[in-house]
Parts: sequence; C-alpha cells; structure tokens
Amino acid sequence: TASAIAMGQISPEDGVDGSFDLLYEISDTVTTGKWVGDCFIYINKTGRLNYSVGGNIQNLVHLDTSAAGTTKHRILGYLAKEDRVYLVDKSLNISSHKVMLAVLQYQTAVMRGDFDAANELLPSIPESEYTTVARFLESQGFKEEAMAVTTDSDHKFDLALELGHIDVAHNLLDEIPEEERDSTDTLAKWKKLSDLALKD
Repeated sequence: TASAIAMGQISPEDGVDGSFDLLYEISDTVTTGKWVGDCFIYINKTGRLNYSVGGNIQNLVHLDTSAAGTTKHRILGYLAKEDRVYLVDKSLNISSHKVMLAVLQYQTAVMRGDFDAANELLPSIPESEYTTVARFLESQGFKEEAMAVTTDSDHKFDLALELGHIDVAHNLLDEIPEEERDSTDTLAKWKKLSDLALKD
C-alpha cells in the first residue's frame, strides 16, 4: 500500500487495489451502525435493529417506522457494562435494547472457530440466552454443540432427531409431564421418533 502511494498508483474512485480483503458483505441498506468489537450493530432502512457477526445477521427488534416506511431511529452507542444499545428517534426520544456483550463475544469466537474461547465465555451468558446461542450454533452447522447448549426441550428434541440420537429424543419424551403425554404435540413427537427408529 505504501509503495502504491509512493508510485502514485492510487485510483480516485477505488483507492489502492488490494488494500483490504472483503470478508463479509451485508445486503441490507444500513442507515446507522456501530462496531462493538468484531460485531456490527445496525439499523436498516426498514427499521430493523440487527447485528452481524461473521456475516451472520441476527434481528434484535423491529423499530417504529415513518409513514413512508423508513426508520426514525439512529444509534447513539453501546454501553457494555449495561449490555444495551442506545437509540434516538427524530423527536429526540432515547430508547435502549438489550444486546448481551457475552453473547456477541461467544458468537464471534464461534465464527473464528475458537471453541476453547467460546466455552470459556458460555458460563458468563445467562441461561435465559442459551436457546438464542443454540439457534446461532445450529445456523452455523454446529448442531451437536447446539443440542448441548439449548434449554428448549422442543429444540433439543428436533436436534436429537436430526442428528439421529434416538436415545436422547426418547429420554426427552420420557420427561414430559403426565398431563401432557396424550397431547397432539407429544403424540406427533412419538411418531417422529418411531419413524426414525424404524429407519435404523
């Protein structure tokens, strides 16, 4: 890059060729954004507060939009000690939304393939966020890890079936309370499990 500048090989439109490597591209129209570590938190033109970790976009909330369908909000900043992103609208009203830094750091570690760091971060994430973490892991193709993390029994059951873990799925069905065992949902799960068992 320095040699290109010294030799005058700078394009007014493109800059210096090869200065940056494009890692990920967001196809949204970003109206306002903020970097939090390796995570990009942004609002798109339709009023969705999203964040992108390693090219994977997660929606946090749908914000109010104007009559024209465009967002009225701007990001003021992110306060890590509060785990909140702060927004301001055109009337200067301030609002905030919870965005857990530990979850962002965990997802970043997973995207880098650093499961040692991710496993160290997991205890700092509240258990109420484990299903969100598990869905992220599943979206990245880490279904075994997702099954180990999720606290949602339906999600765990579906993952167990996908992975062919008949014993795990069976144990989950055995844990269903007596009053729910004859429900349509439970009977459908037993059918899925029996169909999978017959295939093996």
